[in-house]
Amino acid sequence: MPTDTFGVPGDVARFAGGIHAHGPSEIKTSLRMNSPLFGAGLTFQSVEVETPVMTGATVTLTGIIPAGAVVLGVLARVTAVVTGAASSNIGDGTTASKWAAAVPLTLGFATTNLTGTAPAPTYYAAATNVVLTAVTANYTAGKMRVVVYFYSFDALDG
Repeated sequence: MPTDTFGVPGDVARFAGGIHAHGPSEIKTSLRMNSPLFGAGLTFQSVEVETPVMTGATVTLTGIIPAGAVVLGVLARVTAVVTGAASSNIGDGTTASKWAAAVPLTLGFATTNLTGTAPAPTYYAAATNVVLTAVTANYTAGKMRVVVYFYSFDALDG
């Protein structure tokens, strides 16, 4: 059975894109443009996850950015009121507020543009985490939905 760019079984060879649910809290989408002559391709993708209940100083979404991705942006929405912290930063584990700084934690609040300190497209050679960092105090409850938008390149056929 063929697999998509995430290794998910399915008949994706005939589709330009796909949507795949990976459990109740993760959705992956893709749109692939490829060269029929040499097989090279450019794939635009998104990965959307809902955090577990947020507690502590940080919440890490482990390996949500795949190796070889060029990340265009990371957006978030508060899906259950987040308590404890005054706000949240969204980063990659190296730059705490790379994609968003001081995100309000009220129910329904959504980031709509890149308000972080270094939001420019970034290439990640290795799988990378998205890290939500509590501001002022630790998280004590709540949830957020996070989506990562990125693209990757496929090699030319031999």
